[in-house]
Amino acid sequence: MTQSIVRGFAYIICGGKPISISNRSFIILGKARIANIPLSVWIMMLCIIVFGIILARTKFGRSVYAIGGSMDAARLAGLNSKRIITICYIMMGILCSIGGIIFAARMNSGQPAANVNLEFDAITAVILGGVSFVGGVGDMGGTILGIILIQAFNTGLTMVNVPTFWQYVAKGGLLLFALTTDYIRKQRREKELLEASMKNL
Repeated sequence: MTQSIVRGFAYIICGGKPISISNRSFIILGKARIANIPLSVWIMMLCIIVFGIILARTKFGRSVYAIGGSMDAARLAGLNSKRIITICYIMMGILCSIGGIIFAARMNSGQPAANVNLEFDAITAVILGGVSFVGGVGDMGGTILGIILIQAFNTGLTMVNVPTFWQYVAKGGLLLFALTTDYIRKQRREKELLEASMKNL
């Protein structure tokens, strides 16, 4: 809902047209390269490393998994669920803003209609990478694999000249497949946990 409201305001502010950027320093940011690799790739790799360590090695990361697994159980264990979720939203907002800045710098303009529905690709990628839609399961390695898979899928559709509207159908089908596999994995995990608890009785 908030996304639609903010996107609507973006269209209203710019009249639905791209706004060119003439600031050379800003444009250089989009074209900058280190060791002949775009700055955006370095930022992505840094984020993958940092958040991979946070999720795997820190108390905060374990708390995120716990809340994703069961918010009630996490609350009963003494975790401040609302505070941790708020921090996650803040970090997500910061990362999205960085992505928007880099994208605008690479395009030399503000594009209000760019990357519409890209969030569905993101959801599909992480679920394909093993992240549970309901939370509590997943890691950064699987997420990277999911990103590679969805990018290969999208590139393949373009290379074989699949019409744009059929690409939406194919992406929707892939998302449905990812959600179905996630549901199956969830049912399997619950069955394994139930069997393990029965053995301990």
